[in-house]
Amino acid sequence: MTPFSFTADCGKLFGMIELTTLAGKPILLNPDTIRYCESTPDTIVCFMDGTRLPIKETLIQVKEKVLEFRRQERQASWS
Repeated sequence: MTPFSFTADCGKLFGMIELTTLAGKPILLNPDTIRYCESTPDTIVCFMDGTRLPIKETLIQVKEKVLEFRRQERQASWS
């Protein structure tokens, strides 16, 4: 049996992706609220409401997580 990961498993249940703050804490984000990301040199997630959040992941990692989320969302809608 696979161990339960609160952030990863809850993220899948509630339509979120898991990222990491600069302090090393895992967080769940709704990818629909992300407006854009930038690298300055830390990666900053900028939300629709103007909030900015520095994270540990690179731009490419964020992009991959959002694309994988969308892929899974699409597959679920076809099931």
